[in-house]
Amino acid sequence: ALVNVKHSVMENQMDAKVILEITAETPQGKLVKTYTGTAKRSGTLSASDSDIEETLNDVVTLTLKEIANDPELRQYMQE
Repeated sequence: ALVNVKHSVMENQMDAKVILEITAETPQGKLVKTYTGTAKRSGTLSASDSDIEETLNDVVTLTLKEIANDPELRQYMQE
């Protein structure tokens, strides 16, 4: 996971990216999938640690929701 922060005294811009690789193994074999989440956020003044944390948490949460709702992965896990 990475949050790139560009900031000045008057504004900030954050680009967050997370890459998660999931491996699901069954007796029949394994499924490997990679999920990528991105987020962009901008604001006034310099970015605080809590702003960066919130951005990272948001992108991780969205990526985990994508994994949980992936029909291919869900189907594979039920086989």
